[in-house]
Amino acid sequence: MQRFTPLALSLIALIATLACTSPAPAPTGTPPTPGGGEPTVKRLVFAVPGAGSGAETNRGDQIGSPDSWLIRPMYEHLVHTDPATGKYIAGLATEWKLAADGKAIGFKLRQGAQFHRDMGEYTAEDAVHSLDVQLASESTSTNKTYFSGAKALGKYEVEYTLPQPLAIWLYTVSQENTVFQQSKAYVEKNGLPKSVADPAVPGTSPFQWKEWVQGSRMVFERAPFQHWSVTPDFPELEFRVQKEASTRLAALLTGEVHMAQLAEDLQGQAIKGGMAIIKGTQPAQRAWLRFHGLYVDNRNPGQWLYPGSPLMDVKVRKALNKAINREELNKAFFG
Repeated sequence: MQRFTPLALSLIALIATLACTSPAPAPTGTPPTPGGGEPTVKRLVFAVPGAGSGAETNRGDQIGSPDSWLIRPMYEHLVHTDPATGKYIAGLATEWKLAADGKAIGFKLRQGAQFHRDMGEYTAEDAVHSLDVQLASESTSTNKTYFSGAKALGKYEVEYTLPQPLAIWLYTVSQENTVFQQSKAYVEKNGLPKSVADPAVPGTSPFQWKEWVQGSRMVFERAPFQHWSVTPDFPELEFRVQKEASTRLAALLTGEVHMAQLAEDLQGQAIKGGMAIIKGTQPAQRAWLRFHGLYVDNRNPGQWLYPGSPLMDVKVRKALNKAINREELNKAFFG
């Protein structure tokens, strides 16, 4: 993002733009100001409807993918995605390789990446810790189904293990998933945050935690060091919770906020008010239906979790699938 302009922007576009995942050589000297000058506002305010689950948390082990945007500005991943093409690219890992048996992924880590709040350099011990937190008993993360453990192979080498070969192994360690890389030393000294009012565990992102007021706002500030990848255009970023779409539109039109998530039926009013729409550059799930019941029972290999479900009959699934009028749903909900 260059010079400031009010925008009606999808969340996926914000994360792709402000998180800035493209790799770059280690920078030196004073960081240049993006766009050739200072932005016209210090804090970029983005109106959002809030957590979809209804629960706010700044803990990476207690948050699912749909709500992970709440903390994504603070954290990086081993593997990033190119914001323009969606291809997997180097993040905190510069190289990775899947073992021949498909049950382990080896990483060579980026040297010199720094944690927020003077917590030092990111190393293999932090990469191990970051997965251990996901796999801990109190964790609610679905990453427990993907991984079985991690171990350091050197200061800048780490291995993540999987219980079985997995076709989406690269996804699991990428920016698309939720294995947020965090400071082990900070957790050992301070523990995990007990509420959103507590400082979040430091990450290595271009933005760091500044303030979180439950149900009101999440504020991030530009990291006070030269980041290995990018310097954000804006000194601060705020997610402002406004649950009603009409409230977000009004705030956008009056200049109270600079960006907002708006449904298609409100975007026309925003455009008439002088706003512009930026769409995400990559596909993502906006709505989906899931046939519950068709799950294997991990405690009883080879058995189904709900063998008596009507959905076990393929004819029932086909009937439900054919009953959905996709064209009408697309018109009604997505314009």
